[in-house]
Amino acid sequence: MNKLFAWLRGRSATEKSGGASAPFSINNAEVSYLDARRASWPTPDGAAYRVEVRRPRGTVETRTYRLDAGPEWLWQVQLEAPDASRGQLQQSRVRYWPWGQEHTRTEISFLAGLRLIEHWEYFGNGELLRHRSSQQGQPTQRYVHTPAEVYTYTEQMPVYPGGQEQLLKDISRWTKYPAVSLRNRHQGKVFVKFVVGADGLVDDIRIETGVTPELDAAALAAIRSMRSVRFRPGFQNWRAVSVHFTVPITFAIN
Repeated sequence: MNKLFAWLRGRSATEKSGGASAPFSINNAEVSYLDARRASWPTPDGAAYRVEVRRPRGTVETRTYRLDAGPEWLWQVQLEAPDASRGQLQQSRVRYWPWGQEHTRTEISFLAGLRLIEHWEYFGNGELLRHRSSQQGQPTQRYVHTPAEVYTYTEQMPVYPGGQEQLLKDISRWTKYPAVSLRNRHQGKVFVKFVVGADGLVDDIRIETGVTPELDAAALAAIRSMRSVRFRPGFQNWRAVSVHFTVPITFAIN
């Protein structure tokens, strides 16, 4: 029970692990930073993780964000709640894929003095991979998903945040007609090839069919702007995979 009272006085999950730097407050959250090994890091510059701790209604919520793997993304949410009647902590921890889908979920609770643990693990497309449960360290249930044969599985293409319509709007917004091309009345359709990786990030951008150096450069710049956005990646046989795309960008003078 004394441990529970100590926790209520303010020990966060991060502080107990000894991992985070001295926190400061932003938007009602205690904020600290970690390096790639999740050891203390003094500033946002060069940090691999940002940890935000909030204490709503007698609980402790710890949100951890990845900062070193493309656009910032929510990596883990941990929630701890006291059970004063038993002097124990109830805990849940969810880790996410970079595109926002749950990766793992662990829940720890107590029933009649027994420690219960439930653990779920998911494929990147949201389908259950395995489920395990235990009581006082002894397994009570186990489920492992066996994927179907490849030929029976329907391939899932990458999905842009907001869908295809938003993708076209953003490409149009990012595309700037070069002034020299307008003066010389250069027009045409530039085909740009790129890869949406298994992490949902755009890479390997290149011209497949060009028009002029200026229009080609403008098309490349438009697609490079997508590096600030993360797709939900493509999936084949329940696994995230890299997918090649070719996009036409039309330059026309009305």
